[in-house]
Amino acid sequence: MKINSKFTTQCPWGIFAVSLLSCMMFNLLNAQSIHVEKVFGPETDTGQYKHPSSFEYLDNGDFFLVYYGGKGEYAWDTAVFGSRKVKGSDSWSAPVAIAQNPFQSMGNPVLWQGPPGPGWVFFFFR
Repeated sequence: MKINSKFTTQCPWGIFAVSLLSCMMFNLLNAQSIHVEKVFGPETDTGQYKHPSSFEYLDNGDFFLVYYGGKGEYAWDTAVFGSRKVKGSDSWSAPVAIAQNPFQSMGNPVLWQGPPGPGWVFFFFR
């Protein structure tokens, strides 16, 4: 959808109208079109604490999930974990530590696959 920039800059209600249109389009989705699935919980041995996750639909049709886990936020044992759900499969692979350092805590991973190309995982450490 192309938005006329003259409309949004000259009309004081332009931004509001575009925002309202976006909300209306989002509301067209019904609850049945959103799939919710539990992937990992406390039974998964990647630490008691599991926090922000990010997932990406890869070019080959697989899903890849990253999150960080450990004893607690900023704890020395936190690591970034990754798991894959192969296209057509009903299950996720066991999580594997993909970034870990015994001297720094890891956290808040974000996954992105550039078009076309490798997947990137961005995270912080402290």
